[in-house]
Formats: sequence, structure tokens, C-alpha cells
Amino acid sequence: MAGPKLSRRSLLRGTGAGVLGAIALSTGPASGHESYEASAQDLLGPILVRPRPEQGFNYPYFLYAPAPNGDGKRPILVEPNNTGTATDEYRRHLTRAADLTANGNGRTLSEALTVPLLVPVFPRSRTNPVGGNTYTHALDVDTLEVTSGEAARIDEQLLSMVDHAAELLSGISYPVQGEEILMHGFSASGNFVNRFPAIHPDRVRAVTAGGINGTAVLPITEAKGHTLNYHIGVADLESLVGEPFDLDAFREVEQYVYMGAEDDNDTIPYSDAWGETQRQIALDVYGEDMQADRMPYCESVYDEAGVAATFKIYDGVGHRTTPEMMADLVEFHRRNVGLSSVSFTSPPGDGTTSVALDVTVAPDAGDSFDIRVFDDAGGDLTATPASVSGGESTDTHVTLTRDLTTAETVTAAVLLAGETNREAAIADATATVVESVQAGIVGTPTDGEASLTVEYAIDGEYETGSPLHVYVTVGDGDQTLVDTIDPGSAGTATYDLESGGDNVPFVAGETVTVRFTDIDADEDVAGDTATVAETDGLRTPATVSFGSHPTYDDTELSVEYSLDAAYEVDGFVGLYFRTAENPPLLLDRIQPGENTTAAYPIDKYPFEAADEAVLSVTDGKTLARESALVLVREPEEDDNSAGEPTATFEYSPDAPTAGESVSFDATNAGSPNGELLGYEWFFGEDATGAGETVSYAFEEGGTYTVRLELVDEAGKSTSVERTVTVESDGTAAESAETADPGETTTAGERDDTAGEDGAGFGVLAGLSGLASAGYLLGRT
Repeated sequence: MAGPKLSRRSLLRGTGAGVLGAIALSTGPASGHESYEASAQDLLGPILVRPRPEQGFNYPYFLYAPAPNGDGKRPILVEPNNTGTATDEYRRHLTRAADLTANGNGRTLSEALTVPLLVPVFPRSRTNPVGGNTYTHALDVDTLEVTSGEAARIDEQLLSMVDHAAELLSGISYPVQGEEILMHGFSASGNFVNRFPAIHPDRVRAVTAGGINGTAVLPITEAKGHTLNYHIGVADLESLVGEPFDLDAFREVEQYVYMGAEDDNDTIPYSDAWGETQRQIALDVYGEDMQADRMPYCESVYDEAGVAATFKIYDGVGHRTTPEMMADLVEFHRRNVGLSSVSFTSPPGDGTTSVALDVTVAPDAGDSFDIRVFDDAGGDLTATPASVSGGESTDTHVTLTRDLTTAETVTAAVLLAGETNREAAIADATATVVESVQAGIVGTPTDGEASLTVEYAIDGEYETGSPLHVYVTVGDGDQTLVDTIDPGSAGTATYDLESGGDNVPFVAGETVTVRFTDIDADEDVAGDTATVAETDGLRTPATVSFGSHPTYDDTELSVEYSLDAAYEVDGFVGLYFRTAENPPLLLDRIQPGENTTAAYPIDKYPFEAADEAVLSVTDGKTLARESALVLVREPEEDDNSAGEPTATFEYSPDAPTAGESVSFDATNAGSPNGELLGYEWFFGEDATGAGETVSYAFEEGGTYTVRLELVDEAGKSTSVERTVTVESDGTAAESAETADPGETTTAGERDDTAGEDGAGFGVLAGLSGLASAGYLLGRT
């Protein structure tokens, strides 16, 4: 069987919104096919944290945290969201912020610096909650003047998000400090991060602001005969925010302001960015030309004020950030993170005679350093040490005196030049030498599970013309392609096998095998096999369910959940909500012993009819999960729904015997309101099916009640029951049916009330049999 076509979304959904060990996936070319790499650095997210008005922020934020490189506490990097247009459709702001978190410059900086990334999801609306001339994404003066309602003082809301993120990260023992942040932004968000330190200089350590058309906020109150109010200067800042401008603190903020020499994206002509009075003052003060007039003038003002700022114009570049710029931004922020660190850029491989390292030395650590490598007994393996200066960051190699062997440990240490004692290192990192390719199944797959977690490491020196292909086989089923991974990669990936896999969910006693295959050599180079275990209480310590079925216009979500009091928490247990179109939303942190029904606001997390809505409890693995289809669509104008669905089905043969396959057909069912979104069958004894047509074999003779439940796209539901008599000795028997023509039908608005056997519309299962769309439903 060919493997399923994978996408970033499908694999992200496959993680179950895991926290520790969650994977962020990146795409890239690989011999003509897609490549998905689980980064070894990813520790948290990206996740979406819900609004918490009680803690000071009314909008959600994204949080991503790479594994820390070194032990020192690191600041949070903030990149404000920038949708690029004003719109009242909040989903667009959410989508752009999600993409920024996954693919933006902030993500690149976060991974290079190994610092957490926070991206707020502030709206830039046309009418609600503020008007179109309030340029929230640029933190303009109109934004600071909003003092009531959801959008009040989003600068302070951002600091509350930072405080909340620092607390959340500290809860999983992540070495973070939230007192001083790093900031990065480009274009409108570049203006945001340039202006933010004028308001909160004591909370910002360093800023990179790009593409701000030469209109940096000026740390002065007047110039060229004009009073300079915010957002040109700081003359009225106290009246706006309640605190006077603190020049001394502003001087301490390291700033890097940059733009392209060909950048012609000037915001001054636009009314959403500049009011009429400010526009003329800006032209008088900054000048007409962005590169020739404004950038030099801003630089001169910052220099005269004693502000630690660098202004740079890049030749031949328009309104964008190039790789050359990014290299400068990484270097700038590395100098300001204030941490010395060393890490192996790839696991050291068996038989190699050098190791690849990423080294950063804090500016105040000293002048000159050597990087040496030691074996696990403390012996110096260094043939030629690498050198690095204080304040420098570099990728380098250290050559060794002998070949490395599998399973030994080696330590890279940053030492003052001339020092050879490993204990004197200002930073070190230890790694275990691995086979060229290693792979293993993490944990024991358990009966009823549908995902598999795999840990792997591939030597960067492994020679192959194509990425290694990762296949999973369950029992005697066909292999399923779940991933392709390039050499030089290491990490942990969780694969959702429920969609497109054979023998899934797992059944106790069957085997699950993962194989890493070199398709060029046509051979398996690594793998592992595990036997599915019986479910035990310790592996399923949580429960979660919808308190009421989600609908398209919900503003809050009712959730019932529990966590065993004896469960041993590693990090923290998170309660998540997600749909196919949106990233996982962190609803709450759960403590052992909780058994709770709670309501959570989800008005900032839009979803639509036919979306699959998923609740999960996770702590790196999924402890509990429930999914449901969003059944009620937004009514169209003059749409009053024509009536109820018509439920009917046929089956054959008319007189089945025990063990004989019976075909059930609902193709004659329909609805005047449009297509049917769900067909669910109940055969008794907890046996169910899904789809327009299904087959089922009754194992024993007897009389069975078969029920079909339907729901249409207007949210109307109905059901029908028929009795089927099954003979145990093969003797034909007439089929007993209720009512004329053999159907009992109930209809009405969609609700969650269960029938007498406990099976209701609360949760739908399987794949619906719609010819036009295969909606993914789910049962837990």
C-alpha cells in the first residue's frame, strides 16, 4: 500500500498537540519529493495559548521553544504579528500569525539563539474593536489612545503575555527569564518593536527593526521647530501611558535598525499610518527620502542622545529581509543574549575523526577561547583546537586524535586560550557517539492507540542521494510511508496512523515495526519493532469530552476532563483544543487529581461547520482525546432550512446467517437542506459503522436492532431503526421490521442526547461515505 500523502498540517495534527517532544516540521526539496524533518531542537510547540483577561491579555499568543543550548536563563524573543491589511476577519490574523511563528524571521532567530519565541495575535481591524486608522500592528499613537475594551493598551497586554509565557516555561523547568525581552519585527511590526522600547525600556534588552522607512521613534521632544509627539518623538508620552519617557533606560536598549537601499515602501502617505498633522511634521523632521534623508537623520539623533543603536542600509535590496541581513541579525542578538554555549550541530558518528560544533561566547566572558574535545574518562582527544573570540558566534569543527566508536561519550568544552582542564570550561556539551543511522520506538504502543513516537539520529556524513524513507507496518498490514528525513537530522517524531494505516487503532499482541530505508541502496539501515501492550490504568490516566457539542458560532467551549491523582507529571499536562484549520489552542494546565467541567472562551479561535474539532490531554504523549464534527453551519440569508433529513436504508441478504456479511445501504437517504454530513450505524453490542454503505457480520443468531443516525449540513438530524433476524443454523428466516414500511424514524434539531443504549450524536465515528467529501469524524 502506498503511504499517505503527508502535509505540514497532517503531521502537525499527528502530534496530538504534544508539549514536551512536540515536533515542528519544515519542508524542503529532496530529490523531487517532499521532505519533512522533525527538528531535534523543538521542545515546546508551536502552541496557541488562549486569552486570559484575568491575567492581563485579551488575545491569544503563539509560543515556541527550542531546546536550550546551555544552562543559563534566556530571554523571550517577541515578534509582533503583521497581517498586512486591516480586516475584521480574525481568522486571517490568526493564520498570518501562525505562519509567522512557523516560518518567519523570528522563528529563524529563535532556533539560532535557542530562545523561546512569542508571537501575539493582535487584530488590525476595520471597524471592531477599533477603526481602520488605528494601526495596532505598528503600535501607533491611535493604538496607545485605546484605553478601554478588548484592544486597550496592547503594549501592556504583550507584557502580560510575556509574563504568562515565562511562568508556563518555568513550569517545565525551561531556563527562561521574562524580565527583559528580545524583539524583532519587519515593516509594520518593525515600527512596533522600534516604538515599544520608548514606552517600556526597562523590559527590552535588544531590538532588530527592519523596513521602517526611516521613521524611527526619536528620543527627543522637539526638533526643527516642531514639538515631537509620539510616534515621531516622546513629548506627550507621559500623557499617553502615564509614565514619562526614561532616556537613561532607553539608552541601555541595544538596537539594530535596517532597510534595503531599493526599499520604496513608504508609509507616510497613508492615513492609517499617519494623521494629517503628523504626516507634515514627519516630512519636515525626517525628510523626504527614506535612505538618503531619514536613516542618516535618525542615526544622528540616536548618536547625540547616546542611544546604543546601529543603522544600516543594504545595497540592492528592496522591502524584504535577505540571508545576509538574517546573518547580521543573528550575530547582533547573539551578542545580546548574554550566554556562552556550545552544542553539537549533529550527533558524532561512529568512525569519524572530527566533530561539528556551534559555539557562542558572551561578550563579557573574555578575549580568546579554545574549543577542545574530551572522552568520557576526561582524556583530551583534541588534535587541533578551534578558536573563538569573546562576543563571537561561529560554526566550527574540532579535529580529533583518533576515530570515535559507537556508544562512547565525548564532551566539547569552551576554555580560555591555553587552558586544557575540562573542569575550567565556561560552557560544555556532551554527546554519545551513534551508529550512522539509529532509530527506535519511544515507549510501548498500547491497545487502542493510533499514533507512534519514533526517536532517530542520522549522521550528517551518511552518504545517500535521497532522504531516508520512514515506513511503519502494523501487524500483517501493508507498510505506510510516514516521513522522509535527511542526513544530519536527529529528534523525536510522532506519527498519526489513524488516517490511511492498516490495523489501526492498535490491538494488543500485534507488532508495530518502523524501518528507515535507504531507497538508493534499496536496503533498511535502521529500525525497531514493538509489541502492542494491553491497556493499563497508568497509560490512560486522563479523560476528556465535550460538555456540549461545538457549533460554528460558539464563543466558549464546555469541557469535561479528569487526571488521575497518582499520575506522575513530566513537565506539565496540557488541555488542548484544535480544528483542522487552526493550530492547537492551550486551554488550561491540568494538575493530577482534577475532575472538572469548565468553560473556556474560544471567540478568538474561529472554526466552521464540518471542521473536525479535537480535544486532547497531553504531556508529550496523548493521554486522552475526543473529536467531534462541527455540525451547525452559519445560516445564509433567507435560508430557513426546508425540513428534516429523510432516513431510510436497505440491507441484504434478507435472511442472513451467523457470520455472514450483511450489506447496509443508505443511498436513498437525503435531505432538503443539502448534503448529509454524517452517517453512523449502530449494530448493538457497541458495534458501530460509518458511511453511506457499510457491511457487518453478526457473530451469533438472534434478533438485532440496527439504527442509522443522520445529520445534514443545516444541523438537522434524524434516525431510523430496523430489526434484523439472524439464523444460527443457516435456516432462512423472515426479517421482522417495525412499523410500515419497516422503519422507525425520529427527527429534530441536532442534540447530544444519547439513546437508551448510550449511543447518541455526541461523537461521530470513522469516515463518512459522502461521494463529494470524506469528512473525518472521530470516536473515542
